[in-house]
Parts: sequence; structure tokens; C-alpha cells
Amino acid sequence: MNKARGFSPAGLSVRDRLRRGPEGARGQGRLTPIDTSNLLGLVESCLDEAVLRHVAATLGRGLPQARQAVDAVLPPLLVGLVGAASRPAEKDRIAAAFAGVDEALLEGLDAALTEARVATTRGIGADALRRLFGESGTARLIARAARYAHLDIAATRALLELLAPIAFAAAQRLLRTRGFGPDGLETLLAPGPASPTLPTTGPLVVPCETPAAEQTNRRPAAKSFVPGLTAVAMALAWALLLGYWTLSFAPAVVRQTPGTDPAASSSLTLTNIGSQVEYSGVVDGERNRARILEVLTGVFGESNLVGDVRVDARVPSPRWLAPLQSVVLAARQPGLELKLVGDRIDVAAGRLADGARMVHRLRALFGDRFTVGLRNRWPSPSALAELASGSAFEDLMTLMSVWVIHFPPDSDETPAEHRPLIRRAARLMDALPEGVVVEVSGHTDDTGDAAVNLTLSRVRAESVREALIDAGANPSRVRVRGYGSERPVAGNDRPEGRSLNRRIEFLVVYD
Repeated sequence: MNKARGFSPAGLSVRDRLRRGPEGARGQGRLTPIDTSNLLGLVESCLDEAVLRHVAATLGRGLPQARQAVDAVLPPLLVGLVGAASRPAEKDRIAAAFAGVDEALLEGLDAALTEARVATTRGIGADALRRLFGESGTARLIARAARYAHLDIAATRALLELLAPIAFAAAQRLLRTRGFGPDGLETLLAPGPASPTLPTTGPLVVPCETPAAEQTNRRPAAKSFVPGLTAVAMALAWALLLGYWTLSFAPAVVRQTPGTDPAASSSLTLTNIGSQVEYSGVVDGERNRARILEVLTGVFGESNLVGDVRVDARVPSPRWLAPLQSVVLAARQPGLELKLVGDRIDVAAGRLADGARMVHRLRALFGDRFTVGLRNRWPSPSALAELASGSAFEDLMTLMSVWVIHFPPDSDETPAEHRPLIRRAARLMDALPEGVVVEVSGHTDDTGDAAVNLTLSRVRAESVREALIDAGANPSRVRVRGYGSERPVAGNDRPEGRSLNRRIEFLVVYD
């Protein structure tokens, strides 16, 4: 496996957004504005080669290092901005911050970042950050971004002061382009549990540069929408952030392709009650039914089996049939229940520790081929605290397999009741054998742009890694991976399913 590396969200990679020629060669012109209908895309479209060279000069680093730093610092900046916009109490702060930033900056970035003017631009950014986040909030943002970017505090502060005016001016550009004004403020600030309704027009391509015909009349329009700034920031990115401020850190429970009904899938349930094994299920044909019975008989003996497997030609062929014998052999322990559906394996057990150990064993056995998790288990911190301690590896394996953390909707602070578990996990990680690491993987629902979701999933995973490191874990023992919306554990057509999909999974692996 690859060694753990620094956080660099692929979804924000400036390098990969440069123009390419017919053979795929990178061009040297402005960034292709692709789809700039969201704040992230518009900011990216403004960061061309010339702008990045000015950033590199300010940081005193080469162009590749500057690109990586921008890739890493943009997510916490935009998450902080839109997170503040989701809280009505912050609307005055956002309006004040945006009032000090001129949208015209987007047309003159190259000049604004020259040696003669960069100090002025940084001053605008520093003032905007203080107005929005306050002194302490800005300090926390800088500290977090420094960890993501692997920069010192001074360099991170300089980078944020350069990026903040660009992001805030881009938000104003989106407000004007989308046609939002004060009249829509109250509606957009109260979206309720679902995502707010946006205009039904297709994706907007909002170039970083305003057409000359529009520039003459732009400033009067800007004044009219200043009171609605918080609404647009929230509305345009609500789907992206709806889960960042309400994170569900959960083990894998179900993997389901969006739109797929579990009832229409081949399935098999096994319950080992000690003296007997009860089974039930449905498959697509007699041949597969016979194979299942052959495996069960070979492992448990015909006299110990009770149940039946139905045949229904409407269901697809079971993906879990090929590894079925390995699954059954791993699950001969009395008290376990397994359910195989599609590409997932759900485990239930009378004792939490037994189920957690089985989850980890099956995950290690099948890797990425199947999603394995505890079924219908949402253990409380107090239940986790009662798990019997074995070796450091087994104890950590158990904890990481079943841990669930829910965040308040307006906070990214870890709830107090989970802090002892974070400290415990950090201590256990230090006692692991050489080469063993914890992989923290982030997942999202399918709301919004796939590239944005990929970035968000990495931001979530990195936030968990940060909490573990703050509790004393060795950074080399924790790595992150983002999957975006590629691995749903429930349907995305209902709020409950989307909530399950916004999650963090843990896996203890040998590097």
C-alpha cells in the first residue's frame, strides 16, 4: 500500500484544470472555467498560471508547492464561509465581510497580486476574515489550514489572506449572476431539513472575467444584493455542506446503488444459534440455490441446517456467491447472524465485541470488494466504553468497527461525550505493531457535484484525522481517503438514506 501522504484534495486540483491540447498536453493559458455554477468552481476558474505564480512568490515556494498549498487551503476556507452562511445569526458578519471586497478584483487578479499591490490585497483579505470569523475564529481556521497544507502559520496566514478576497468576490459574482436579492433572503435562510430549491435553469458557466458589456453597469447591481449575500452562499453550497456540520461517523451498514431496491436483490441470511443454523434467502435460479446448499451442508452438516432458499428469476445473480464459503467459514461462531445482499455483508451478534471482531475480520478478508458492517447497531459511547479490553490491536479493531459520532447541525466540534473515546483510540494506536495504520475514509450522499463531493469526503476524513492527532495519535499512524458519493450505504432518495451515506468509516490495516 502507499505510505500516508499529506492532504491534497483531488477535487480542487488546480493542475488538472489547465487547458489541454488535442493530445492532452497542458496548456499555458487561463484555467478552463468548466462548470462554475458553484462557488468552488468559480474560485478555481480564477486561479490561472499567472495568479499561482504570484502566490508562489508570496509564499517563497515553487509553483508545484504553491498549487498543492492552494488545493489544501481552499476546502477549510470555503467550508468555513458556507458553514457560517448556514447560521442566520452570522448574516451580519458575512455582509460586513463581503462589503469590504470589490467584485472587480476578479478582473484584475494578476495586477492585485503583484509585488507592489500584494500587501494591499492581503490587508483586504485579513480584514474580511476578521469580520467574518473574528480574531479567535480566524486563528483556528489558520491552524487547521496549516495542518492540511503542511505550511507554517505565517505562510498559511498569507495564503488565506490572498484567497479570501478571491472567494468572497466570487460569491458576489454568483449572487449577481443567479439574480438573488434581498427579497429571497428569508426563504433561503430557512431551508429546513431538505436542500433549498434552486432555480431550475441548467448549469451556469460564469467566467472569472465579466464581459465588457456588463462591466459598465455592474457596481449599482452589486449594492442591491449585499443584504442577500449570506443567502446565496448558503443556497449555492447547501448540498455540499449539509452533512459537514452534521456529520454521521458510522460503520458501513449497507451498500446500495442509488435506485436499487434491496428487496429486489439476491440475499441470504444465516443465524447461528449454536446447535442449529437457520437460513433463508432468495436467488435467481436453481443452480445457484444448489450451490448455496452445498456450501452450507459442507460447513455445518445437513442435520444442523433449518430453512430454505427461494428461487425468483427477477432478482440478479448473487455477487456474494463466489466468496460464500469463506464467509461461512469465518462465521461459525454461535450467536452470529449474517445477511448478504448485493455487495454488502451485514453482521449482528449478541455481544458487541463479537460482532465488531467479525466485521473487522471480514473487511480484512474482502477489502474493497464488499461493504461489511454491523446491522442495526448504533452503540452509545457508554456501550463502547464497556467493551472488554484485549490486545491493543483487538481493542482498537473493535472500537473502530462500531464507533458512531453525530455532530450538532451548527458545529464542527466533537461532542464532549466522545472525547474520551478519541483519547482512547489515540492511545491504542501508539501501541500498535510497526506497519499497522488506521485508515479514515470519508463518504457523502449524491447531492451536488461529484467532484465537490469527493473533496468534501476528504475534508471530513481529514477532520477526523485532525481530532485523533490532537488527542496524541502519531500522524504517521493515520491516513485519509475520500470516496465521495461512490459507495452509498443506503438509498439517496430519502433524507434518512442521505444521512447514513454522510459518514466516516475506519479500517485498521497493515501498510
